Order: sequence, then C-alpha cells, then structure tokens
Amino acid sequence: MSILAGMVILYNPDEKFINNILSYIDYVERLYVIDNSENVNINIIDKLKTIDKIDYIYNGGNLGISISLNKVLNLAKNNYKYLLTMDQDSYFKKIYIEKYIKQIKFLESNNIISLSLNLKITNVRENNNITWKYVKYCMTSGNIININKFLEIGGFDEDLFIDEVDHEICYRLNNFGYKILMFKTGIYMEHSLGQRKKFLGFYYREHNYQRVYYIIRNKLKIADEYNVVRVRYYLSIVKKILKILFLESDKIRKMKSVKIAIYDYKHKIFGKKVFKY
Repeated sequence: MSILAGMVILYNPDEKFINNILSYIDYVERLYVIDNSENVNINIIDKLKTIDKIDYIYNGGNLGISISLNKVLNLAKNNYKYLLTMDQDSYFKKIYIEKYIKQIKFLESNNIISLSLNLKITNVRENNNITWKYVKYCMTSGNIININKFLEIGGFDEDLFIDEVDHEICYRLNNFGYKILMFKTGIYMEHSLGQRKKFLGFYYREHNYQRVYYIIRNKLKIADEYNVVRVRYYLSIVKKILKILFLESDKIRKMKSVKIAIYDYKHKIFGKKVFKY
C-alpha cells in the first residue's frame, strides 16, 4: 500500500489554481481533482491532462464538500494510507510542504487521526521552529488524514452539503477518542479566506443569502447533536442574525433564508437546497 494521496475540490476556479496544485503535487502519489463546478472549463481540463498523477473527476454540478470528500476516501482506501485534503485557493511554499510531509510519522500513533496547520493568511512573521498542540477542531483544507479511520467513523456528514462539514467530523472524532494534531509554528499553508468588512474596529465576513441558509441550518444540526458546543452554536446563530439585521445587505432574502433554514432543520430536510427566491 502506498502512503499519501491528495485531493482538491474545485468550484468555478480560474486557471491560476493550477499553480496552487503544482506546489504540492510532487509530494503525493496521486492527486484526485474533484470538480463541483456547474459547467466544465475545457481550458482547465486540458491543462490538468498535461500533469502526471492527476485523476480528474467532474461531479456534474455542485454536490457539496462532504460528498466529494467521501468519494475520494472510498477511491483511495485500498491503495493509500493517508490523504492530503486541499481547496483550490491554498498552496504551500516548498520549504513547508517538505517539512509537513515528514510529520506523517505522527499518524502512526493509534489515537492521532489527523494533522492540521495554522493558516498563513497575512504577512505575519514566520517562525521556523516546529511546535504543535492538540486541538478539538480545525478546517479541512491542509489536513493529512488517516483514510481508513475516517471511514470507520462514517466519513463526512453528507447531510451538511457545505458549512460545518469540517467542524462536525472533528467533534465526532473527539467522541471516538481520536486526536487532531495542529502545527502552531514552523509549517504554514497559504490560504485566502475572502474579503472581510470592518465596523467600529471589528472585522466580520458577509455571506450571500444561500450561504446564510446552510450556516443556520447546519449550526442547528450541530448544536442538537453535540452537547459540548450547543450553547456556543446557539449564540453564534443569534450573532449571525443580528449582523444580518444591523450590518449586512440583502436583509430580506437573508432573513427568509434564516426562516427556511429553521423550518428545514425541524423537518429534517438536509443536503443541497434549491433556492427559488
């Protein structure tokens, strides 16, 4: 069995993401490129065909993050032990991907199931000394995970589609007694989190009405399933609603998304939502 495969999920990418892939493809034995775009970009496919080790899979539309992750886990499980999970906006400097791959030794421990990284999203001063800590949750991009152990606990929750997919599986890992090891310094991944807005000295991120639906519905589901984060999640829902009412644009559609999200959660309607408003 080989050691490490990689995967990256695409959604309507521009061609510059190819450079992101090139920053880590030499360090995996196979790279699964899962395309959730609504339409195929022929130029991108042609460029991917020129790169060895790539398996390109078009989902025929946006099937969400969790379905794509589970698809690759099942494709890779018989041939690879570990999986590097990336998104289209993330990349590594050579010095850091080389250091990161060497840390796979930590995954040989019976109770460590995932390696993760602090994100370098601004020009912060880099510290070359490798330090790490155990964390309760992390985002999916940049992780190296144990494929079979993730499948043993049920894989990623496909009810969620997007939003909270990464947090939910982390809480489930905790319940199974597994640990997530995060490198605090010494290893960094470059990542873009999108544009933030500022109000009275505080930064916040505004989402469109479709994302608001998934955020509210999925937070309610997580709060219901995991007592340890219930209060925090309810408070975050209230905070999100207040931001919509007092700070954000498109208030009517967003508040309609909140109402529909609550209804769907109560009636156990999950997965991808078709928006008609």
